[in-house]
Amino acid sequence: MISQQYLKLLMVFFGLIAIITPIAKGSRPPKKIINNSTKIPKCGKVAAQCTKGKPWCSSGTPKCSNGGVLKNCASGVTC
Repeated sequence: MISQQYLKLLMVFFGLIAIITPIAKGSRPPKKIINNSTKIPKCGKVAAQCTKGKPWCSSGTPKCSNGGVLKNCASGVTC
């Protein structure tokens, strides 16, 4: 019979393997991005700019954080 000490050590070892395996496979969940939005508003082919804060898309609508306003764009800002 395995002693209690070795059983605990074995459980820790299996726990570490369970944590490391997804990282080694490269299947980690993506990092959380502001408001779960992965899109950045575009002005043509470049990222749109804000007067204050950072640009982001909310339900297909371009917005700025911190109460900022999107800077004017000749081609229009799209998400």
